[in-house]
Amino acid sequence: MLVANVGALVTQVYLAGISIQQIRAFARLPWSLVVALVLTPSIVVAFNSSWVIDHVMNWLAYNCVMFVGLGSVLFVDYFMLRRQRVEIEQLFAAGRGQLYWFRGGVNWIVVVVIVAATCGYLRLFDSASLRASAPLRYAGAAVPTIIVSSVAYYLLMRWLIVGRRLNGYHERERAAASVTVTL
Repeated sequence: MLVANVGALVTQVYLAGISIQQIRAFARLPWSLVVALVLTPSIVVAFNSSWVIDHVMNWLAYNCVMFVGLGSVLFVDYFMLRRQRVEIEQLFAAGRGQLYWFRGGVNWIVVVVIVAATCGYLRLFDSASLRASAPLRYAGAAVPTIIVSSVAYYLLMRWLIVGRRLNGYHERERAAASVTVTL
């Protein structure tokens, strides 16, 4: 089982290392130290397997809840704000003026929306204790969370980033406006 997952593991460690280097303090560190920092939590957990076995279901339950907000953000950003256009060579380009660069290497609007979506979901349904609120009977926890987090992310991004023509969003508008379709 371990050998079958080596490729996925290496890819995830590499992407985590590249991603964390978007934060200026980590960008200055040597690559070997960045990889060591990314791997440290996994190494600690590997040598504390009884704790993992005791808590893995709670961790998975709470960890999976954040993907409702993350999925909403990714959907809105890709389909609505960036109009299905991604510049592959810019994805890991760190620095001011790059298409996907945010102040300090972090899009704080995404962080706020995902944290709020996670809290909202847990108010409706706590997946670890299986405690459900009354509205859960009618819509479930995911549907209202997706709708609210999608609208919140869209409005905040349009107001704070896209409206100010920051982070390459204006490039998407210009590219979309210049495309003509002939039949």
